[in-house]
Amino acid sequence: MKRPSSSNANARHPQHLARYVRPPTRHVHSRYRRVVRDLPINGKAVVLLLHIHKFYCKEPACPRRVEASRLPQLTPPHGQHTAGLRLFLATLGREAGGAGGARIAAGMGLQVTSRTLLRVLHAQPLSEPESPRIIGLDDWAWKKRSRYGAIVVDLERGRPIALLEQRSVAVVAAWLRKHPTIEVVARDRSEEFAAAIREALPQAVQVADRFHLISNLVEHLDRLVVLATWVIHAKTCLVLATRSMNHTLDRLT
Repeated sequence: MKRPSSSNANARHPQHLARYVRPPTRHVHSRYRRVVRDLPINGKAVVLLLHIHKFYCKEPACPRRVEASRLPQLTPPHGQHTAGLRLFLATLGREAGGAGGARIAAGMGLQVTSRTLLRVLHAQPLSEPESPRIIGLDDWAWKKRSRYGAIVVDLERGRPIALLEQRSVAVVAAWLRKHPTIEVVARDRSEEFAAAIREALPQAVQVADRFHLISNLVEHLDRLVVLATWVIHAKTCLVLATRSMNHTLDRLT
């Protein structure tokens, strides 16, 4: 097995000292080595060996007498992966999931577990959602047939943006008031959602979502088919009765 390639980065400059050290010092206190994993190259693992310097400050009033050099563009303090590798693992976990992402990573030369992928993904900061314009409202179950909440989905971007603990009029209306940019709301046939929308966003257009449109269509088609079946059955019985009566009259005459 080939040894993973390595790169030495000597942090010899005190510009990375913490804000506590004023002014910057060049007095070296000690040195230590950090091992940081980076993105693989041609299926080969890449490990960076960072030789880090610690500096000390001679100012008596300095609250931080010893400070290590920081490399924020490369890796966070105490981090074991570079920023590029963490971003790649988070993207892999989001797109392929834990187990699937781990198999893809193994084929690229990265030995990571599904738990690691999910942990890196959960550690990523969440971006602020843009102001929604078209949303979907539906319920979700904390416990089926017992307790329900409400989920809000941005239909233009195709992603959930809020989970509400309850689906009551007060809770849903309170969330809607914080988002006056909403113009269209797709919802189910819940009267609670309808009342919350009328109360908080009277100018918003309420439409039925695709699932309930299809459900309504199937329901009406089912009624139509049942009614047509009864009509056909009744007409058939009437025709048979008429024929039987005519046959009886012919025999009597």
